[in-house]
Amino acid sequence: MNTPKVLQRLDFTTRPYNFLLCPLIDAVTGYPAGVDPNHFTLITQFTKHRERWLEAEWVNVCDGKSYRLALSQSSRLDKVMPQTFGYVLRLYPCHPESKSPAPDGTPCAASTRGLLQRASVSAATSRYVGKETDRRWEQGEDLSAVSFTPVEYSPSGKMAVADTALLNDIAKHPMRELMRTTGLSQHTLEAIRNEKRVRLRTLAILKKELRSAQEQRFGTTAPRNYPY
Repeated sequence: MNTPKVLQRLDFTTRPYNFLLCPLIDAVTGYPAGVDPNHFTLITQFTKHRERWLEAEWVNVCDGKSYRLALSQSSRLDKVMPQTFGYVLRLYPCHPESKSPAPDGTPCAASTRGLLQRASVSAATSRYVGKETDRRWEQGEDLSAVSFTPVEYSPSGKMAVADTALLNDIAKHPMRELMRTTGLSQHTLEAIRNEKRVRLRTLAILKKELRSAQEQRFGTTAPRNYPY
């Protein structure tokens, strides 16, 4: 019990940070009539005596209403049936293995038969995993700190890598000459040569100066056309 909003919904005496019981409900006939399964989570005071579980008062943390557990549903459909070991055992043969694909490479289903394959994971992009915490926790209880999200710095949309045509033309000019004609630093020019992301404006300056140098050399419009 570590959420103040849940604590306020409960009618019986519950202390913060106490242990609770939360049953898994039978997905077939375990929910009472008129109940939304997506907003139905029962809890009660912790006890290790299993014979008291059916007699205990269970409270739905979503609306604060009380319910009773039962091993069979009543005619009025007002009981809550928890999952038992027998329930889990009956469903186990039809349980799809989501971590492994079927023998033909398709997603594993309840009717899949045969030797399952190993699943492969392909990383699309690297994401930042923050370890920092919001310093507002040190100043007191602030519920807005629960939704704290660390800052993630991603490549800007105004960044790009030099195309092959530009890289080939850069290789024809000495570094000192490029620094003198474009006004760009050696660090920036080396980053462009190493195919690192730089600002689009920087690439535009470099392309413009290379085009001007070709026009002065050949006395006509340079045949090279750089895509922007």
